[in-house]
Amino acid sequence: MSDYILTYSKIKFYPLEPVKEDIKIEDIAHSLSLMTRANGHCSHFYSVAQHSIHCYQEAKSRGYSKRVQHRIQTGSEALLKKHAFLV
Repeated sequence: MSDYILTYSKIKFYPLEPVKEDIKIEDIAHSLSLMTRANGHCSHFYSVAQHSIHCYQEAKSRGYSKRVQHRIQTGSEALLKKHAFLV
């Protein structure tokens, strides 16, 4: 087993020694678009990315600040979920 994740953009990302420049929004978006909410226990495919968009739209419609609207709370999940089982 390797100590890095090869991201969608072909970057070797080392989760235990992360480098800021190695974190690309494209990799996070790609990963979250393939992850299911509720670990797949839905009647249809519903991705973490879709959920994030719906949360953004809800926050915007309620007039929440730009900071709240643009917060992507699941970004780290895209790069670290694999390693949660290794600890």
